[in-house]
Amino acid sequence: MVERVVERRKEKTRMVAREACRFPIILPVIIVMLVMGCATNSADQAALPGQDRWYIQHAYAYLSTQMGVKSPADEFQVKQVERDKLGKVHLRMVQQVEGVPVWGHVLLLHMDEGGAVYRVDGKVFKGLSGFHLPPLIGIDEALRRGLSAESADERIESHGLYLYVDNMERGVVPIYEVEVTEGLRRRFFLLDARSGAVVKRVEGSPGR
Repeated sequence: MVERVVERRKEKTRMVAREACRFPIILPVIIVMLVMGCATNSADQAALPGQDRWYIQHAYAYLSTQMGVKSPADEFQVKQVERDKLGKVHLRMVQQVEGVPVWGHVLLLHMDEGGAVYRVDGKVFKGLSGFHLPPLIGIDEALRRGLSAESADERIESHGLYLYVDNMERGVVPIYEVEVTEGLRRRFFLLDARSGAVVKRVEGSPGR
């Protein structure tokens, strides 16, 4: 079974190479795929099945050539690779800066069996590549400043550091996502990781 899959993939590669000779315009895409394949060597992706990595390389090539992402392997983290009953592949990706993910935004790339992207759901923030994390306060200090008025009976749990991007013109805010529960009530607070100020408050699940 594995040998047949490998042979089919080799045949597709040979077909692409023949088409590239007839249509030179697709050569840059092939080159980008080769570069992304060499550059993509993170531990997370190394643990993925070989076929998943093959689709991820196609996705990175699409982000680079069609969506203007300069360094897809650095700017996007693949969270999930899913196949449906029709053989279509769906990649769930999160944009990130210096390893910190963007809060509340997911990019979905839908691909056919041959690795061609036929639909994109979600948004790519183009200005994030030049953003660098500023000095941050610790989560304990952010909680002290931002949630000092909360009841002592409430359970407070931090879900980590994110980047909040409501609108690129308003800038990027590093935030801590904090869950506060009391009985059946759940609330989520986004605390500015620079000052502890409450950036956003969500009742129930934040749906990130």
